[in-house]
Formats: sequence, structure tokens, C-alpha cells
Amino acid sequence: MNKAKEMVKENKLSVLSTSLKDVPNSSLMKYATDSEVREIYMMASIDSVKCRNISENPSVSLLIDTRLTESTPRALTVYGKAEIVADDELKRGYLERLLNVSPDLSVFGESSNSCIILVRITGFLLMDGITEGKFMEV
Repeated sequence: MNKAKEMVKENKLSVLSTSLKDVPNSSLMKYATDSEVREIYMMASIDSVKCRNISENPSVSLLIDTRLTESTPRALTVYGKAEIVADDELKRGYLERLLNVSPDLSVFGESSNSCIILVRITGFLLMDGITEGKFMEV
């Protein structure tokens, strides 16, 4: 479990996958996490496909990998339940943490059309190379 959590902490880019009525959607997303790696938060346009999908189907996965930084790549699938954060005070807190990791998102974060996606992690699938995999439920 520690390797999986370390990968989440060390990176800030993932592929978020959502689905609605058996139609998948994947998006490259910058993210931040809490210190215990129980939650991941991202920013999106409220009218995006991913936000519409999450409103109807909160089950999501994120793919984080090390193919650009390690000679033997590792891939981590993070499973979770997502929600669009409605509370303004919570949104500000998540946005602040996200901008600490990715300050380049500040222009987007100031838009009235942006929202915060909160993913509560339910499990990890860590692939260490192409043959060694381990599922961990949270």
C-alpha cells in the first residue's frame, strides 16, 4: 500500500476515466491529494463530459504511471467514488491545495465555470513492471 500511496504523492498528472451508459471517457488531469492519500482532487469545467458522467455515475478510475521517469515502468490504477464539490468553503480549500501543486491552473481556477472533483479512494492496482500486479482495497 505504501508504494501505491508514494506514487500518488510523487506525481501530479493522471488519466481520469469516467463512464455513463457504457460509454467511457478519459481525460488527462492534474491533481493533488491529502497527506494520507485518501482523497484526490482535480479541477474541471462544470459542463464537461467528465462532470456530467460523475453526476450520474460516481465510479471512476485514475491511471498514474512512471513510464517517463523509470527504466522499468510502474502503473497504478486508483479506484474511487467521485463527486462535484458543492460547498464553497470546501471548494476554496481544495482549490488552494491544488494550486500549491499546479499554480498554472490559477487562471482556470478563477473561472466561474470551474468546479472541483473530489475522488475518495477505494482501492489501488499497482503493476510493478508488466507481470507483477497487486490489488489493494482501501
